[in-house]
Amino acid sequence: MNAGDLLVVHCWYRILPYSHFAIDMGDGTVIELASDRGRLKNGNPDLESMSVRRSSMEEFAGGRPVHVVYQENALPVDEVLARAESKLGTSAYCLVSGNCEHFARWCKTGMWVSEQVQDTQETFSRAALHAAVLVSGRIGRLRSVTSHVTGIPSSARMAIPGLVGEITEQVAKCSLKRYHAAPHIVEQGSRLASYGTVAIVGLVLGGPTGSLTALAAHSLARRASRSTQ
Repeated sequence: MNAGDLLVVHCWYRILPYSHFAIDMGDGTVIELASDRGRLKNGNPDLESMSVRRSSMEEFAGGRPVHVVYQENALPVDEVLARAESKLGTSAYCLVSGNCEHFARWCKTGMWVSEQVQDTQETFSRAALHAAVLVSGRIGRLRSVTSHVTGIPSSARMAIPGLVGEITEQVAKCSLKRYHAAPHIVEQGSRLASYGTVAIVGLVLGGPTGSLTALAAHSLARRASRSTQ
């Protein structure tokens, strides 16, 4: 690892996996947007104490493997370090629009972005599209076939597998990133996990036809999501 590197460790917040980012300052320390490690709430980081701070590499790692994130559009090292130091002590934290990844990628590239947030937004977008696909009746003929299952409305039997599949995809994506898998492996592996989950949950709720129906709805929602991006 070298000065100016974008670093990441993969962590858990309660039951949710996430990635934590920082900038390597080249002297055994990092600058990160992080909570006060002396302040915890129910054993988890206290988000109210989040600020940009200098920490030792050991504090940042917390016993976890540290990985370097390669960036094609990286700024010169001196500028990366200057950007990180310019924000020391600031505390404008927002999970969606100003988290540790936003800060670290801004230092490294000048771009205020978070792939984690983008992935989550895409997941919620596709989940909403699952409902839209069901309401639209685009798979109405298949929908009626599964109506014999007792206790769960037909629309729910199609929506539930897709929603569970979206959650599975995010968990799989975070888990693969945790083991530093190549980007194409992360995408392919998480997508396969999503479709596999949809097929299994659909099978449980509606038998073979339910599984095929759920896969059809899931595929339509993903296709619709891509067309709107």
